[in-house]
Amino acid sequence: MVDDIRCPSSAELIAIWERGLGRPGHERALLLLEKVCPEFPPDELTRWSVGRRDAVLCRLRQALFGEALNSVVHCGHCQTPVELSFALSDI
Repeated sequence: MVDDIRCPSSAELIAIWERGLGRPGHERALLLLEKVCPEFPPDELTRWSVGRRDAVLCRLRQALFGEALNSVVHCGHCQTPVELSFALSDI
């Protein structure tokens, strides 16, 4: 596991976002991982399990935005909005 992650600056996050425009989600995730785990070469990051990558990305999200995770989704059947609120540590 990764003991410590490097939290990107606002400018670095914007640059990563711009590089990721039009790319699939897994490629955008790898761009973030390259920045927060610079001690690992990019080709090694691609071999990480989804669980390992998601764990590091959740730690980054927590460092940037806190423990609370709030979202709204729409029911696939009736399109009614459903609000979800939980802590990252709950998952």
